[in-house]
Amino acid sequence: MATATEQTFQQFLQELAREQGGQEVLARRREWVAAVERLLEQLTAWLREADAGKVLEIDRTEVERAEAGLGRYTAPGLSVGVGRVRSQVAAVGRNTRHLPASLAVAVAHATGRVDDFERAWTPAGQVEVSSRFDRWSLFRLLGPEAAEDWWAFKSGATASEDQAGRLTKAMAETVFRDVLS
Repeated sequence: MATATEQTFQQFLQELAREQGGQEVLARRREWVAAVERLLEQLTAWLREADAGKVLEIDRTEVERAEAGLGRYTAPGLSVGVGRVRSQVAAVGRNTRHLPASLAVAVAHATGRVDDFERAWTPAGQVEVSSRFDRWSLFRLLGPEAAEDWWAFKSGATASEDQAGRLTKAMAETVFRDVLS
């Protein structure tokens, strides 16, 4: 890096951004926030479709996060409820390293990729759906051909009590029924 007297502050900032992975970090951050946005749009559509009586309140929220390799960012979220009963949908982070074992087993069996699960699926983010008493984790997996797939997981008292499954409309209803009860 050039000395402070040899470069302008603008040049210094550009060089610092390059050293910190500037464009790659920005692209990765945008990709993650866009994935969360797609998930929220799908959840909102499923919830509105199921809410024939129009009693469900769905409000947009935001959460501030900071992650290695992504820096600081604002991620979209949701507040979902009826009256005083509320749940929150919030991004935990893009840098998901490992899946809970029972979820990995469920994904491997459901997708038929038992023998090569770790080569076939890459964890690529986690979003939490929570209330005061319950919490579900939604894990984003990138699979063969970079297909995006979301899976729901709730930890039980024992591994045999864990709940896991591909995020479908039915699973989303299960998740929200649980956190809103």
